[in-house]
Amino acid sequence: MNRVMSVARIVSTLWLLTFVATPTARAHQPMSIEQAELTERVNANPTSLELRFERARAYRIDERFEHALDDLLIAESLAPRDPRLHLERARVFFDQNNWSDAEASLDRYLSLVPANVHVLLLHALCRAALGAHEDALRDLQVAREFGFSVDVVLAHGELLEELGRDQEAEALYAQSRAAAVVRARLRVLTRLGRFEEAHALVETGLARARVKTIWWLRQSELFDAQGRAVESAESAERALDAAERAFARRPSANAQFLRARALVRLGIRDAAIADLEVVVRRAPRQRQARVLLAQLRGEEQ
Repeated sequence: MNRVMSVARIVSTLWLLTFVATPTARAHQPMSIEQAELTERVNANPTSLELRFERARAYRIDERFEHALDDLLIAESLAPRDPRLHLERARVFFDQNNWSDAEASLDRYLSLVPANVHVLLLHALCRAALGAHEDALRDLQVAREFGFSVDVVLAHGELLEELGRDQEAEALYAQSRAAAVVRARLRVLTRLGRFEEAHALVETGLARARVKTIWWLRQSELFDAQGRAVESAESAERALDAAERAFARRPSANAQFLRARALVRLGIRDAAIADLEVVVRRAPRQRQARVLLAQLRGEEQ
């Protein structure tokens, strides 16, 4: 298994979940503006620990990792025993795909602060990237004991999928009715050839969802897996129609991303690429849009 790709897939799923649920403020306020404002505040109060942490997070989100680490180094000089130093460094290292240092920083953090869901999830992803899959699964199991978290269930299930344990993943997903988890279960049911159950999930999703684009896409993929090309194309057309209407109501980056996916299903590649280029500019950390755009560009060459 390609470790980086394995974790990248899980992270992409979690990012898409956040992206769909909460339109990113970065679509309206570029990080460079936020950094400039933070820098003015830091210059006015250079010994403020909280401002150093805040700017380090802003730098990390904008992928200016060395600047983030510089701010954390200054924060350490101000409060060398603050456990947040280890957590924030871990997040920077994680975003750099530096799994070993991220895990080590998290270990230090967890030696000082009780575990919580978000830290255990990050710890699990580091361990999965390093090939310590059973340790990662144990982290995720402990995280689930804190209570239900869609992010944790998705990470747990996708790691099981990556390990070829589809039956276990499906059983895990079946315990939740959260839409993102149901769609993950649909993916596994399709791969397992349990088409009747998969279609039932799609029909339920279509009945409940206000914006149906993603469910029409899933139905198109399901028909495609069954070799039912005509029905697959019809569902993709419905997906595009739903995406167009959703984009007309609210031209968000997410609506544009889903429209691009529908265009891809229909083979309308140029329009899909144009949409994805806009999405990537508006939300640079939307990993699935970046991956899909790279795939389409690669196929053009």
